[in-house]
Formats: sequence, structure tokens, C-alpha cells
Amino acid sequence: MAALIARLELAHCERRRCAGARERESDSETYYQMEQTLSSQNKRLDSQGRRIDELERQLSRALDEIGDMRRGVAQLIDQLEGAGLKPVWTPPRKLANGNTTTGLRNAIKEKYNLDEMQDLALDLGVPPHAIGATTPAGYARELTTWAERHGILEELERLITKQRPE
Repeated sequence: MAALIARLELAHCERRRCAGARERESDSETYYQMEQTLSSQNKRLDSQGRRIDELERQLSRALDEIGDMRRGVAQLIDQLEGAGLKPVWTPPRKLANGNTTTGLRNAIKEKYNLDEMQDLALDLGVPPHAIGATTPAGYARELTTWAERHGILEELERLITKQRPE
């Protein structure tokens, strides 16, 4: 019986040793897979970093080109106006606080109803018959166009900011 117990203990020890070896082998394989994954991810990050750098260079060149075109358009518009001609299209003007004429028109539509827009026009000194629109969107459009044509767009912007600062 003692011999049987000794053999069982020996077999048990052998199994534990084999299991430990298998665990070490499994740990080694897991470690290898993790290293491979990390290496792959690092290569991917490097590739993406190079792509981002290239896109940033392209964006910088595009922004420079847009700036050149904006200056060119401004010069062409000045030439047309200097020759007494009215350009068919002009880019939206930037106002003091960074708004464009479109942004100002939208602010008027959002912050005022039609009656209030008519009061705004009177406060600005716009003759009552100068704006013929009957809808809020039309009135806002015509009011900003009239103010721009008469050189008081910035005054309109200041008045709106004073009346409706929100």
C-alpha cells in the first residue's frame, strides 16, 4: 500500500511539474503574442503619424493658396469698383466681432420679429420705404443689404449687440 501511495504521489508531482511547464510555455506564447501586437501597433502609429504630418503640410499649402485667392479677389473687386463697375458677387464681409454679413442677417432673423426689425431699421435711420420685404427673412436680408450699401453695416452690428447682447 505504501508503494501505491508513493507511486500516486510521484504521479501527482509529475503532473504538477508538467502543468507548470505547460503554464510557462503558455505564458511565453502569450508574451510573444503581446510583443507582436505591440510591434504591429507601433508600426501602425508611425504610419498614421506620417500621414498626419503629410495632411498638415497639405492643409498649410491649401490655406496659403486660399489666402492668395482671397487677396486676388479683393484686388479684382477693387479694380472693378475703381472702374465704376459693380461686381456681380462679392465675398461676405467680416465685421468687427468676426461676423459676416450672412451671420449678421441670421442673427437679426433669430433675435427679432418683423415689427422689431422695422423698429431696428428706424433706429438705424433707414427710411421706412427703403425696405419693402414683408417676411422676417426677407426684411433681415434687405436690411443688411441696405446697411452694407450705405456703409453702416458696422453701426447695424453695434446696434444689434447693444439691443440684444445675448
